Amino acid sequence: MRVTDRVRARRATKADAAILKNLQEASLRVLAAEAYDRAALESFIRHAGTMDGALIEDGTFFVLELGGEIVACGGWTSRAPSYEAFSLENAGNAGANRATVRSIYVDPGFARQGLGTRVMQLVERDIAAAAYEESHLTATLNAMPLYGRLGYRPSRIVRLELPDRRVFTGVAMSKPLAAPLAAGTSSDLRTSGLETAL
Repeated sequence: MRVTDRVRARRATKADAAILKNLQEASLRVLAAEAYDRAALESFIRHAGTMDGALIEDGTFFVLELGGEIVACGGWTSRAPSYEAFSLENAGNAGANRATVRSIYVDPGFARQGLGTRVMQLVERDIAAAAYEESHLTATLNAMPLYGRLGYRPSRIVRLELPDRRVFTGVAMSKPLAAPLAAGTSSDLRTSGLETAL
């Protein structure tokens, strides 16, 4: 049985915050190691961080559990991402005018088993249910192949100049979504059939 057939999806809670922080930092350090040097990764973790706790409060952040342990996570927001404060291009995010995917991370021990795709399915379904017609994200260089397979197309390079003068590079990508789902589905995983299927 595939790992994707054994995981359970739910919305994250405040009690998950410390576990999520550890998972995300470990994921970035291991899975992005071939795309970035160690100093750049550590600078990003220290200054920009791997997620915004407001997504948990907003109810737009998800986790996948296997045997009660969180093995993947991700969410979305209509807020401008905090990392944009470091953008060299000052392109800015449209804030409440668009949906931005945030913090898609997989436990390194479960990488390349379809969990990132499963999280993205949850996130995109939630975005569509909130009546957004397009999904945006800034991909780390190592994650671009995954997003490309999911239909995201690159639009520009994003360069973040961190307080220690190190530059962390990502790629802005976007994807049109299917027509929004029926009202009410964004707040109830059971209606999507994903709570037990994932």
